[in-house]
Formats: sequence, structure tokens, C-alpha cells
Amino acid sequence: MSIKNYLHKEILLDAGGPLLFIFGFHLLIGNFFIGLAEYYFVKKIFKINLNKFGLVLIVLGNYLSLVVGIFISLQINFRSGQNTFQNMIVPLTLTLIVSIVVEWIFFYYAIKKVALKTSIIRTIYVTASAQVFSYILMICYYYVTKVNY
Repeated sequence: MSIKNYLHKEILLDAGGPLLFIFGFHLLIGNFFIGLAEYYFVKKIFKINLNKFGLVLIVLGNYLSLVVGIFISLQINFRSGQNTFQNMIVPLTLTLIVSIVVEWIFFYYAIKKVALKTSIIRTIYVTASAQVFSYILMICYYYVTKVNY
């Protein structure tokens, strides 16, 4: 194999690097910022005075829902090139529901730590609102970066 062919193959293999970086950024670092956004969303919109421990719980909940979401996405087989918004409504709805279920317990204890008489129904509502907010942010992020979501 000539140097020219070798370099050409290396350049082609590296072409997907930016997309993988964007996806990897979301998985590893972006999830922290999503948890941070959810924390401040709950603080500002619902006027719940969460402490720093609440932030840690919400971020940990985001990482756990990430792991569950990866597992679910591996179970759902999408055809390449079919990731249009219309085709993604069902998976987005499914993962949104899973995120609410997985992260609810983290929100419950983050809020209960501050307000001892926290109701389960209220924390489900707060969790669902925070998840819808973060999903809107993620959809905008993927739309701007043009990554198939």
C-alpha cells in the first residue's frame, strides 16, 4: 500500500471524528450540564431551595438515566438514515418516560432534603417538567449540531 493510499484511508476514517466528539461530549460532559440546567430550572420555576447535595443527586440521576437510555437504544434497531424527527417521536417519548421514572427518586430526595413534607405527586410533576425542559434543550442541541439523534 502506498503512502498516498494509506493517508487517504486515514483521512476517511477520521471524517466521523467530529460527530463522535459531539455525541461523546453529550454523553460525558453534556449530561453534567443538563443536570445543572434541570437543577436551576427546578430552583427558579418551582421556587424550591435545593442545596448542593440536591445538585449532586440530580446530576447522578442524569447519569443513571443515560446508562438506562443507552441500554434501551441498543435494544431498538433503527435503519441508518431514517433518523428524522417523525421517526424519532416514539423513541423520544419512550426515553422521556424512562428518564422521568429513573430520575424521579433522585429529585424526590433532592427536594425532600430541603422540604420534609414533599409529596410524591409533586415531585413526579417537578421531575416531568425538568425532563421536558432538558429534552427541549437536547433536541435544540442536536438540531444545531446536525447530529442524527
